[in-house]
Formats: sequence, structure tokens, C-alpha cells
Amino acid sequence: MNTNDAKDYLSKRQIPHLFESMLTPLMYHKREDPIAFLEICLQKTRDLGGPECVVWDTFITPDRKPLPPITPA
Repeated sequence: MNTNDAKDYLSKRQIPHLFESMLTPLMYHKREDPIAFLEICLQKTRDLGGPECVVWDTFITPDRKPLPPITPA
């Protein structure tokens, strides 16, 4: 597998999108058990129909939405 094959594989399966939807809430909520949280996210992603059915804030709890704006330093 060359670099282009790897990029195509990740892109076609929406892996970067999936990781973004799981890592954003993980960093925001700072879960005590990150592995358990990621397992829950993966199961919910499967239940919802796959990576194409989640967005970046799917796993952020409703009481924490909307996220505060990012302000320049």
C-alpha cells in the first residue's frame, strides 16, 4: 500500500471525520475513562448508521452545547 492508497482508504471510509467526532468531545469533557468513552462513541456511530451519520459535536452532551467561541490569543 502506498501513500495514495492509504489516503484513499481513510477518505472513502471517512476515518478523519469519525476521529474528529470522537476526539472533540473527549478533549472537551476530559473523561476519566477515555477508552470507555471512545467505545461508547463507536457503538453509537454504528447504531446511527456509520461515520457519515455523525458530525463533530455528535457526542458532546446537550447541556454543554454550544461550545464557547474560540478567541484569538
